[in-house]
Amino acid sequence: MPASSAQLGKYEQALYYEIFIKEEYRIAKPTIKNAKTIFDIGGHLGFFSERCLSLNPHLQLHYFEPFDTLFQQAKIRLQDFAPQITFNPFAIASSTGTATFTFNASKTMQSSKTPSFLNPAGIPQQVHTQSLNQYIKEQKIWSIDLVKLDIEGMEFEVLFALEPATRSSIKTLLCEVHLLTKSEAAQFPHLQSLLSTHFAQITRLPSPYSSKINLCFCQNPA
Repeated sequence: MPASSAQLGKYEQALYYEIFIKEEYRIAKPTIKNAKTIFDIGGHLGFFSERCLSLNPHLQLHYFEPFDTLFQQAKIRLQDFAPQITFNPFAIASSTGTATFTFNASKTMQSSKTPSFLNPAGIPQQVHTQSLNQYIKEQKIWSIDLVKLDIEGMEFEVLFALEPATRSSIKTLLCEVHLLTKSEAAQFPHLQSLLSTHFAQITRLPSPYSSKINLCFCQNPA
């Protein structure tokens, strides 16, 4: 059973409701139930990780979150599943190093590297970054059943930086895509073209909150 949402702020409670009650990610439910390895990139408070492990308690999950406040809360929330989780206190980015991100204390799920009207102000923080290419080589992971990517506008940077071998290791991609700026909208056709070279099926689901935010589910049907 999912942990209680009683101690969460109103925006975090809304996110909890979307994941556990409305099942925002239900399109990926069959994949999650049969997965051996899942990457939760942009793990926030661990809701998606918790949902995955409640559906499939035997999978190995890699959780990524660069903001320490959120990371520590997620570790507590997910402590019952700790043997199945690799906790990574850094952001997946195009390269390994450090970067300045902005932490939105009132709407923590909108904290990001990329500024937008969703995150116009906040607290600058230096965070550690690592490329997904480097991470899977170091971890010797050659097959990932599902990568969930919810990183508030950084998805273009991350996905464009993937080496062919990294893309080939990903069986299914579940990615929130922001089209909030002219730059993001201009890059989206290129991103679709790149993804279509690897994934046979791409399903684009509009957000109920904004037409400029989409959920993309990419896979190769069995």
